[in-house]
Amino acid sequence: MYQSINNEIESVLEEIGQDHVKEYDYLLDGLYSINVAEDIEYQKRYRKFWVMRFISPVSEFNKKYFEFLENNKNNAILSFAEVCSYFDGVTTDLESKKSSFQFSFITKLMHMIDGIFPIYDSKVCNFYFIPKTSSSSYDEKKKDSIALVDYLIYEQKQVNSSSAITDSIVKFRTKFTPKNFSNEKILDSLIWGYVKSREKRIKRHLNGTKTVS
Repeated sequence: MYQSINNEIESVLEEIGQDHVKEYDYLLDGLYSINVAEDIEYQKRYRKFWVMRFISPVSEFNKKYFEFLENNKNNAILSFAEVCSYFDGVTTDLESKKSSFQFSFITKLMHMIDGIFPIYDSKVCNFYFIPKTSSSSYDEKKKDSIALVDYLIYEQKQVNSSSAITDSIVKFRTKFTPKNFSNEKILDSLIWGYVKSREKRIKRHLNGTKTVS
């Protein structure tokens, strides 16, 4: 599957774009130069970059999220399970009535603190053919997610210790000259760009098929 990225690297890089790289670098620089728990502009750009559109900006989750990020941005010994527990039962909506397990945004929070921590989102799920969890309780979802994080960490190590995607990483660095991107974040961006590009091709194909019929 990594060879597919290598084979289509030019379209993948085009899909990612320079703005993605600049914005991520801004978020990492800003994290250590401002109080992210109070800076609304930073929070707006962070929420847009990490696609937090289903989390109300005035929710309990949003408030605790940026407070946690500010208070732990230099905490290199955080555990994923610990962070999951911190958000247990925290409401995500405007009326403070709904809570849910925000696995994806917790991985993104962990990644901002530790740049090699794997990110989970719909594109990663698609790329690795990860089945949706059927767990219903928070504890069960957390247990499943811990296992999935362990898998993604293992997968990252395997990729980085091999030459499976080295050329694509070099091309990424050459094209965009990123400031704060670890190889793990570049892998995540390449996966995002590849899946996004593939989704667009499929959509064009389906639209073309509909037009012909």
